[in-house]
Amino acid sequence: MSTEGVDYVRASIFVGGAFDKDETRPIANKLMVFSFLTAVVTLASSVADFSNVDLNNEIIDAQANFTGEDEGKIAAFLYMNLILRLLVGLMIPVFGFCAAKKSDAQLAASFCGMSSACTVCTWFGIASLLFSSVGD
Repeated sequence: MSTEGVDYVRASIFVGGAFDKDETRPIANKLMVFSFLTAVVTLASSVADFSNVDLNNEIIDAQANFTGEDEGKIAAFLYMNLILRLLVGLMIPVFGFCAAKKSDAQLAASFCGMSSACTVCTWFGIASLLFSSVGD
């Protein structure tokens, strides 16, 4: 089986349909792989956020001490925030999968643009963390 045959089978499995044009099939396959990897990273990050119970409890306690609010209410908002971040984070790979499935250039551009924006925000967060620790 040739490489294109493997790409065709992979496209059929992941997307549920075949790509019509031979020249766009490799690009669609790459888009699916990047979408899948983005979804895996988002899920792994969310699982890590949910499983870090000690940190979540510290955040809840600190917020309750600072604001005087009920800890249950703060915990509900914290976990709602985590769930919302997961859902919004999974929208990006959905755009990639839909772009590959429908051969839609606008969805592909949305996937690329939002992925790039997330990358820039991540780099700003890393730089902020580095600069804040240098000052200490």
